[in-house]
Amino acid sequence: MTTPQAPPLVSIIVPCFNAAAFLPATLQSVGAQTLQDFEVLLVDDGSTDDTLAVLHAWAATDPRFKVIALGRNQGLVAARNAALAVARGEYVALLDSDDVWTRDALAQRLAVARRYPSADVIAADFAWFEEALPATPIGRIGLGPSGARLFAHSVATGEPVLLTHPFEAFASVQFAWVGATLVRRAAMTAIGHFEPTVKTAEDTLLWLRLAQRGAFVFMPQITAYYRQRAGSIVALLKGPKELPYLRVLDWVKDRPEFAAHRAVIQRIRAQCHHVGATYYRRLGETAMAVKHALGAVRAQPWVWVYWRGLAGANSDWLRQKVSPPNH
Repeated sequence: MTTPQAPPLVSIIVPCFNAAAFLPATLQSVGAQTLQDFEVLLVDDGSTDDTLAVLHAWAATDPRFKVIALGRNQGLVAARNAALAVARGEYVALLDSDDVWTRDALAQRLAVARRYPSADVIAADFAWFEEALPATPIGRIGLGPSGARLFAHSVATGEPVLLTHPFEAFASVQFAWVGATLVRRAAMTAIGHFEPTVKTAEDTLLWLRLAQRGAFVFMPQITAYYRQRAGSIVALLKGPKELPYLRVLDWVKDRPEFAAHRAVIQRIRAQCHHVGATYYRRLGETAMAVKHALGAVRAQPWVWVYWRGLAGANSDWLRQKVSPPNH
């Protein structure tokens, strides 16, 4: 009789679609971790390049690397959920197939998780790079200006900060990114993993659902590098990030488990609609500008600036309607 294998400490999930050119660097950064108690679930999401062959070759050299082949392209949510369904680790670490970790990424995040056992999510800062990873990361992007203000003391001291009620903080400043987090698998299981009906900003929805459930810790150390490249999902998104965020907020706004956060959700929905109205006015798409300006007013009708935005969008729309055609 064979003895059941002890579960790993961390389940690392890497969804892959046509990523053969980038996978070696990504998987090398995983294999080089100072913390080695992990399994790696490599999900091929119906790739048409050599991705599946690269994954099988890697798995052949290390039994901790396991390949899940979906057969046809189903998207990030399905790929991640397929891995989560078989993950065995106490913690889950998500990593996209073209990004990389620092050598002590898992060790640093785990040390913070052990220090704050009440937290469901450990969120570290991260930096970006293009093509080849430079000796010094190009830019620190995990926080942005609002996050830098929110976590100014943490960044200045290098100390992590525990947020026992993190919903408003995360909803206002999206400081968690899939490649720079460590999540208790029990918390992921409790919320049902990624929501399959939301295909854009699905990670943002995940963090909101987890933030509604339990505590987060932010740690200011950079433990991951995000690759900016042409053809990536983020690069292909059109318009400001507030537009896909609106779809996430619309998903949560009327759900009973978020009832205590409705004022926060409405405030941020209004802000996102206002950004959308400004964006479409600049493009000259007046119908969409009016739609978003009206959305801002409906979300927070007592805010004068949103009424002014609606008046401006309506004025543009009427002017466009009555203007004679150019000859």
